[in-house]
Amino acid sequence: GAGLPLLGDALALLAGASWGVTTVVIRMSSLARVPAKQTLLYQLVGACVFLLPMAVLLHQTAFTITPILLLSLGYQVLILSFIAFLLWFWLLRHYQASRIGVLSFMTPLFGVVLGAVLLHEPVEPGFVTGAILVVAGLVLVSGYGWISQSLKKVRTAPKR
Repeated sequence: GAGLPLLGDALALLAGASWGVTTVVIRMSSLARVPAKQTLLYQLVGACVFLLPMAVLLHQTAFTITPILLLSLGYQVLILSFIAFLLWFWLLRHYQASRIGVLSFMTPLFGVVLGAVLLHEPVEPGFVTGAILVVAGLVLVSGYGWISQSLKKVRTAPKR
């Protein structure tokens, strides 16, 4: 229907907002002091408690087991849910959220690169341009302190 693209956009916006709220809550609560694997467990149990009833309500309970389903599920569980979130929660424990938050902008880049490498999907010039801009922005944001200190040293260095 005509409203489905708007629903998808709204859900994507909600997902991004949820990610931001999760990051802030973890960083500002007692979860900042617990092991990353414990935070991951809370996150995954919470997702199951929310998503399983949603699957039933939305009639999304039927599936056929295929090799691609098993590979996709393995990737989602092992790489995304376990390794990536465990690393993210560990980073949140050790670094400021504002410093590591910019790394989430790399997610689409990794997705497209993995699609190109693993699935032989084409990479369009517009993506390459966008990726360069994203990486440049990350360097500017993440490296601001280092860049400003380096420029200050250059300006105050004795002239020969």
